[in-house]
Amino acid sequence: MACTIEMSLSEMPPLESGSPNGTFKDHFCRELSCPPERFEREVMRRCLFRRARILFPWIELFSGDFFFHERKLIERIANERNFNDIRHDIDFYQHKFVSMSARRGAFRIRISGQRLIRIVRSVMRGDDG
Repeated sequence: MACTIEMSLSEMPPLESGSPNGTFKDHFCRELSCPPERFEREVMRRCLFRRARILFPWIELFSGDFFFHERKLIERIANERNFNDIRHDIDFYQHKFVSMSARRGAFRIRISGQRLIRIVRSVMRGDDG
């Protein structure tokens, strides 16, 4: 007999050492005057390596799922409130998907984890505990 525990979002305890003023997406959109519906695309644009930025429109046109893992990373960290959790997600992406792929690693057709971390720090400054 399995026991499951269900909690509503309102019952969840607040994240430790996180931002009391909102998620990464909230901070990003507020600090950079970005409409929420443009959040993912704007983070991608700011974090892509130059080669990837130039190819981005063409890749999107011909292979919409090419940046699947990058989009999933951005989607995952969008609702995070804690810098350490965001850093963990970025490190996982870099270890799992960058180091295991020539396209992402050697050719740099991907987002830069370091740029993403700088953006997170910049927009969540003082809130990373």
